Amino acid sequence: MRFSGVALLDFARYISYNRSASNPTGSSMTSSFWLAIAIVTPFLAAENRTTRPTNGGVVGRAKPLDPQVVRPKELWRIGEDDDAEALVFGAVGPLLVDRERQLYVLDPQAQQVSVFSAQGEFVRTIGRIGEGPGEFREPRGLVLMPDGSIGVVREQPPAILRFRASDGSFIDNFYLTEDPSHPFQRLHRVVCRGRTLVAIVADIRESPAGVDITARLVRFDGTGNFVEQYDSSSNEINFAKPAARERYDIMWQVGPDERVVVNHGLDYYFDVYHLDGSRGASFGRGYEPLPRTKAEIDSVKAFYRRVGNIGDATLEVFDRVRDVAWFGIDDDGETWVLSSRGRANAPEDSIGLFDIYDSQGALRRTIDLKGEGGPRDGYLLHGDRLYVVRRETLSVIAYRVEGL
Repeated sequence: MRFSGVALLDFARYISYNRSASNPTGSSMTSSFWLAIAIVTPFLAAENRTTRPTNGGVVGRAKPLDPQVVRPKELWRIGEDDDAEALVFGAVGPLLVDRERQLYVLDPQAQQVSVFSAQGEFVRTIGRIGEGPGEFREPRGLVLMPDGSIGVVREQPPAILRFRASDGSFIDNFYLTEDPSHPFQRLHRVVCRGRTLVAIVADIRESPAGVDITARLVRFDGTGNFVEQYDSSSNEINFAKPAARERYDIMWQVGPDERVVVNHGLDYYFDVYHLDGSRGASFGRGYEPLPRTKAEIDSVKAFYRRVGNIGDATLEVFDRVRDVAWFGIDDDGETWVLSSRGRANAPEDSIGLFDIYDSQGALRRTIDLKGEGGPRDGYLLHGDRLYVVRRETLSVIAYRVEGL
């Protein structure tokens, strides 16, 4: 079993909200408005929605399987060394692994990318904060480009800044050609597999009530030319009616055959799009949602009011946890799914309980992956390695997974 390097970290919960602004299209927009834009646009915000298949039904078993215990070997860890000279992350964002198995860690707070060897040794940093060549502000993600270079996703103006993997030197800005009928102003997560680039882009337009924000899941070829749109979602920010509602981002990954697997909203359910744009067999399984306790609901509300600066606006949050906490696709085309219960009910010595589906969407096994894990962790799969981002300690642990 070998894992792909494109299963970047996903963040599960985001909120969209409306705040007044003196000028919805000019430079005098309030900071609250810009925070709203930053939270809404990175993802296709979806409510409790499940897209049903149009080609013959759902593949998969109705019930989970008894877990198989797998004990990966810890290779090294970075970010939690007691050595005063050790590298300390301000935050740990997306990870990426290149063709030489170097690990790239995006630190959104420091706004730089740290590079580590396959043995976990610090190599260099690439890029820096600024507006000049090879500089960026608030980078959104990392992508391994078709030529093997390292791309840093810049939100606005939308571009991918390319750096050489060999020495970290800046190459150029790589631009994605817009769909003529749907121009976009912002670029968010980008994944490259083979010669295919799949990305979330956002279009922001003025409306009578405020602004309309449309996020799209689209595919580009290896030279950056627009090919097709897979999905889209729109949201209106009404400045006259302050309101706030919890939303979940769309989760998606690209498989080795360049098919795109998408999870919408709250449910344990996946849609599949092939390279030619046709729909594949959707898959999922029967699943009992994990409810939130009152204390959890109050905690979520408090968090959103604190980070969202939504004041006295009405705030609605879900009474349940999203069924899918995370998923990725390995080099065999198998989909690894960490469910809400697979995370919450995992033993104390476990990273999580992962359901594994074959490339046709049939549930084949469930594994209890032993190791250090927590409810806020993120994951990257590459080759025979699993990288776990410990958000509580701002560290990364590298494991080797064998015997599957």
